[in-house]
Amino acid sequence: MNTKTPELLVRNALWVTAWRDLSPDTEPAEYRVTGESSETRNIWVSKKKRRMLDSLIDGPVHCASPCSLSHFVMGLRDEQGPNIKTIWFDNDPKAGRSRFGVYNLLDSVTRIGGQELAA
Repeated sequence: MNTKTPELLVRNALWVTAWRDLSPDTEPAEYRVTGESSETRNIWVSKKKRRMLDSLIDGPVHCASPCSLSHFVMGLRDEQGPNIKTIWFDNDPKAGRSRFGVYNLLDSVTRIGGQELAA
């Protein structure tokens, strides 16, 4: 589980201006998800959901992007079940928004087979 303070989440969040800012891999891949209760399950993810999950494994992702990431985050949460939380903040001068969020992967997720990614 990510224990970073809200300030670190904002400062270290990936600011996505286009899909090229996310992980480029789209082929189906298997991941091991370990929740807060230490329960482990495997999931398969591909296409843009994989790009989103790989990026979340690397760190928090700013959700106020011009390429509509929320649809893929919701799909990951609803269909594959990793615990992804949106943490809301006020006043983002960079985006010119009075309220914005940062997606944060709370479960430990590791890609199975090939290079492993740490949460």
